[in-house]
Amino acid sequence: MQETNARGAEAWAAVERSLNSRLQEAEAKAATAEERERSVNDRLSQTLSRINVLEAQISCLRAEQTQLSKTLEKERQRAAESRQEYLAAKEEAETEEGRARQLEEEIRDIR
Repeated sequence: MQETNARGAEAWAAVERSLNSRLQEAEAKAATAEERERSVNDRLSQTLSRINVLEAQISCLRAEQTQLSKTLEKERQRAAESRQEYLAAKEEAETEEGRARQLEEEIRDIR
């Protein structure tokens, strides 16, 4: 009976050692998984922060682009108006030059 108890105790001790070993392995794997999860969460947090920064930059750049587009359109309008003024002034200058030549000819004819 003592021998049976001894073998039973030995068997239970072996089972206990096996279970303790498996428990340690599971705890080690769990710790590794937790560290990986922490690392992934940190990277996710950094990535989300970077995305927020980039979205803010995109928003600013879009606003700047809108403002620049408006400024460009105004400058184009001013350029078109200046071109019209230039053409009108050029035409008037040509007309005045023609008149001046005509007057010079009349003065020559009078002399």
